[in-house]
Amino acid sequence: MLDPVVNFPWVERIADADLADWTTVAVYGLGAVCSFAAIASAGKFGRSRERFFWVATAGLLVVFALNEVFDFQTLITDIGKVVARRDGWYEGRHEIQFIFVIALGIAGAVVGATLLWLVRKMHWTVHLAVAGLGSIALFILARAISFHKMDAWFVQKMPLFNQGTVQELIGGAIIALAAILYMLRRKPV
Repeated sequence: MLDPVVNFPWVERIADADLADWTTVAVYGLGAVCSFAAIASAGKFGRSRERFFWVATAGLLVVFALNEVFDFQTLITDIGKVVARRDGWYEGRHEIQFIFVIALGIAGAVVGATLLWLVRKMHWTVHLAVAGLGSIALFILARAISFHKMDAWFVQKMPLFNQGTVQELIGGAIIALAAILYMLRRKPV
């Protein structure tokens, strides 16, 4: 059982959302709305596999938007630190982190390859949406690695947003565009 007295920095982060966070939430929300709209289009053409793809994509984007506001990965990290300290393996955490990142990378590669195989015969706009999902997945993997040099790159400030935010925005925008183009097609190709 975790000590309820422990102060998690995660609680403070919830109210710390800035313009970049809210812009990312908006782009993920737009992508989710467009993906939900694409579901009807897929149903109109009797494309059940494409319909499932858009349902899953919309669901993922909703989760990503919620995570952008609530920062669940920080909560998980905070809980992990408490457990590691309590159970006496905090000093050896780097090995666990390494194994986690390797497992995440392998899982991402397997999921990515499976997704590419599943969508191979689907409309080209689905392939475009997969590219957007891939951009977001690479951001998540790179962020999970969280080496100091990567952290420095992600937080390097651009005029309004850091580079990590830009990658998220591009991925979400690509998915929204793909869903819109999917809905605008005339034939069930």
